[in-house]
Amino acid sequence: MRKNASEELDENSTCSILEHMGEGKQTGVERVICEIGIILRKRKANRNTFFVFDEDGAINIFTMIHVIERLQLTDNGLVIKGTKQEVHLQQGAMDGACAVYSMMMCLIIIRSIHRNDVVTLEDEKIKGNTSKGRLIKTFLYHNGFVRGGYYLSDLRDELLHSYKQNVHVDYYSIEDGYDFIANIINALDNNDPVELAFQRKGKSGHAVVAIGYEKNSNGVLLYILDPGYPIPFGQYWNNLIQINTNSTCKYNALNFIEKEKIQVDEALVIKKKSKKHCR
Repeated sequence: MRKNASEELDENSTCSILEHMGEGKQTGVERVICEIGIILRKRKANRNTFFVFDEDGAINIFTMIHVIERLQLTDNGLVIKGTKQEVHLQQGAMDGACAVYSMMMCLIIIRSIHRNDVVTLEDEKIKGNTSKGRLIKTFLYHNGFVRGGYYLSDLRDELLHSYKQNVHVDYYSIEDGYDFIANIINALDNNDPVELAFQRKGKSGHAVVAIGYEKNSNGVLLYILDPGYPIPFGQYWNNLIQINTNSTCKYNALNFIEKEKIQVDEALVIKKKSKKHCR
């Protein structure tokens, strides 16, 4: 199916496209204009499904991108759905705290903390005898600069030590084999952000947040919030990581923004505990 590039892609034509795909008449369809062209989004099964068109508006191949439903684009940029809280946090030029920034983005996304808790620090209001106070003191005061970075296994231990009453944390390693990628996809399907750590050849590692994915012939393409770079206004993500699950090479993934081969080797899935489980 192909649509003339000069014909406007409005909601009616979008619905007919979805109908052609066997989806039937749909509601809640919106357009998002970004660098790669036109993206049509519809909500389905607790996630955002995007249909991507090429730059001239031609509909040749549908690419289905699944993005967690907790996020929303508004006039304020990328925010937590139903709020005005911006999601993306950008680390400083001198620190190695990408793992902490990524963890805090995950906590903001699952609505365990408010953005203002970590960007508007008022010492007199931080109570060290509360879970949130221990969290902030542990990561923003005692270990705030983190020049050497974190392994996610160590980050998990410190997070649970300071904040275990509020969150449940699943840790996955590349040593899990095939299950490693499957666990990442499963978490995203369950509407949970995933903190990822990866290694670079001859460089220090880095940590980011996966908020969506697309399966392709090479494996899986992950849609990333990267604390190392700003996020363009009107975008859901600011980086991509393609993991080639068919490759036997150690560095079997591509970090798009830096155009380099990497190895994604750790993942954290942080879930907010229900109140009945909190003490």
